[in-house]
Order: sequence, then structure tokens, then C-alpha cells
Amino acid sequence: MNMSAANFNGQKPTIDLEDAVMLLIDHQSGLFQTVQDMAMPSLRANAAALAKMASLSELPVITTASVPQGPNGPLIPEIHQNAPHAKYVARKGEISAWDNPDFVAAVKATGKKTLIIAGTITSVCMALPAIAAVHEGYKVFVVVDEKFPTYDRTTINSWEDVEFRSAIEATGRKKLILTALWTEACLTFPALDALKAGYEIYVVADAVGGTSVAAHEAGLRRIEQAGGKIISVPQLFCELQRDWSRKETVPAFMDLFIQTGGTAGIQFSYDWSE
Repeated sequence: MNMSAANFNGQKPTIDLEDAVMLLIDHQSGLFQTVQDMAMPSLRANAAALAKMASLSELPVITTASVPQGPNGPLIPEIHQNAPHAKYVARKGEISAWDNPDFVAAVKATGKKTLIIAGTITSVCMALPAIAAVHEGYKVFVVVDEKFPTYDRTTINSWEDVEFRSAIEATGRKKLILTALWTEACLTFPALDALKAGYEIYVVADAVGGTSVAAHEAGLRRIEQAGGKIISVPQLFCELQRDWSRKETVPAFMDLFIQTGGTAGIQFSYDWSE
């Protein structure tokens, strides 16, 4: 069975920001109530985060809603608050956004051929327009439940799963930032294997937890002894921001501290209100 990515013509299937547009489809308050495979607050937060990331990356954004005046409800306000440049396209009742000529015309008007698509109901809001767009020659990346790609597996050690490891190799990156649920297993096992495979490993110590304090610390120590680097969430934020002169990302950078709390969050919240 040929599993090659459609419309990439042998090129690496990665997102080209210069050729990409984000489509946020049917993120509506009523439709959110029908989702059963993840918590509604998480879905809502992740959808809002996509909009913010699109703004930071200067990606065009097109939004649309399915019968917002009915039980599906209106678009959640965070979408356009976080992406004020987004273009909203009203539909006339079409279930698939791609069946609406105005929506398709808005996509074509961007001149982009790479579509990043997220929709509330995976099997309908996202799948139907994604299939139609692929058929018309677009390169399509779908954000599953507004999360990053997820890989089901049976192995305790994620590195022993071929699909998971292939996904990492496909990025072409050699530095991995790892978090997980159990420090002593979910984090330690793939970290040790990745180090052995030649990757540079950074584990975020305060974004992972163990079954006990001792188990957590033992897992981190084992990774560090093997050559991994231990970092924290605030340290990672600051290292990625790097310089206050990157003014376009400073507001979102400060907002991350405010959202995650702690003394820095309290201070930034005070400074931000002044």
C-alpha cells in the first residue's frame, strides 16, 4: 500500500511557512459539547493556541462556522482574538466547508498551496474539506483534535515504536525536547535510546512527574548520567525567546508566564497591567 504524502511530488512532507495557510473550521461553542475523545477545555485551549501560533508565524488564517445561529453555536471568541487578521467566511448551510464557493475562493485568494486544517469534529468538519482539498492538488496537514500528531502504540518505550521513531526522523532535527507522564518510564526509556542513536536530549523536569519523588529524581539522574540535559519550563521559555528585542513575540512570551503562574507570572502580570 502506497502511504506517500499526497501532492508533495517526492519532496519532504514538511510545512513551508511561505506557502501555508491555516484553516480553522467550525470551532463553535455548541459543537464543542459533542466532542467525546478529549476534554472540552483542552480542545478549546488548543484551538485558541493554534490561532495565536498562526499570528506569531504570520500565517494567513481563514475561519468559518456551520449554522452558527442554531444549536451549533457561534465561533469561540478566542479564535479571532488571537488571530485578529483572520478572514471569516459565512456558509449557507453546507456541512463541508469546501462545498461553499466563498470559502474555496478565500483559500485560493491566498495563493498558498499548503493547508493546515483543524476542525471540531474530526470525521466531518476536518475530514471532508481535507479530502476535497487533497483531490484538488493541495498539500494538507491536519491537526488532530487540535493537538500535535498522536501515535497509538503497544510498546511501553515509545522509541521502540517504528511509526513514532520514523516521525522524529522525518523532522530532520537532532535536538529533542522531551516531556512525558512518568519520569522513570515514559521519559527515561526513549530518552536513553535517543541518546544512543545520536540525538541531543533536553528533558523538561517540571513538565513531567514520577510515581514518587524518588522515582522522578532517579529517572532524571539516569538520563543526565547518559548525557541528557535537564531544563525547566521557564528556562525553556527564555531560551526560545532568547532576546527581548524580538518584540513581536514578547507579549505572547509574557502571557505564557502569566498563564503558568509562579513568581515570574505574578511579576509579569503586574508589569503588564501598569
